[in-house]
This record gives sequence, C-alpha cells and structure tokens, in this order.
Amino acid sequence: MKLDKEKISSQCYFRVGFDRYSGNYLMETDDTFGNNRYFILTEEQYKWIDTEADKLESLYNECVKKIIKVIFFIFLIGKRKILMNKTD
Repeated sequence: MKLDKEKISSQCYFRVGFDRYSGNYLMETDDTFGNNRYFILTEEQYKWIDTEADKLESLYNECVKKIIKVIFFIFLIGKRKILMNKTD
C-alpha cells in the first residue's frame, strides 16, 4: 500500500504514513509469514516517530504481541479440530 507522508522507523521494523483512501494514519508491519499488517494511528501517534520514537516503538510492540496471540490461538483451535477429526 502506498502511504503519503511515509516515515520508516530507525530500526526498520515498521513504517507509518497517511492512507488517502481510508483517511487514516497507519502503521505497517510484516508478520512472520510475510503478510503486511496495518494498525490505525491517531495523528498524534503518527507524529511520535519524530518526537517520541520510544512511545511509538512501545505501541508497535503491543500490536505485534496481539497479532502473535491471535495467530497462536487460531493455530491451537485448528490443531484441536484436527486431533478431534482423527479420533472420529
């Protein structure tokens, strides 16, 4: 996705910018499977990349943890269904 006003974090874990189509500021990151994940930011959070990068880095870490929990949960549910199907 092309973001306006795009800025890349100093550690290159994510990038932030403005999406004209949705009218939102976004943080983009990749998951471990190579898929892009987008998180909506406020304009204030977007500006953190220049003024308070540590706060934006903390927000990024929170978002990544939530993704991992969801993927792990889906994996467990899927694995349980597979195991149940084997015994049926």
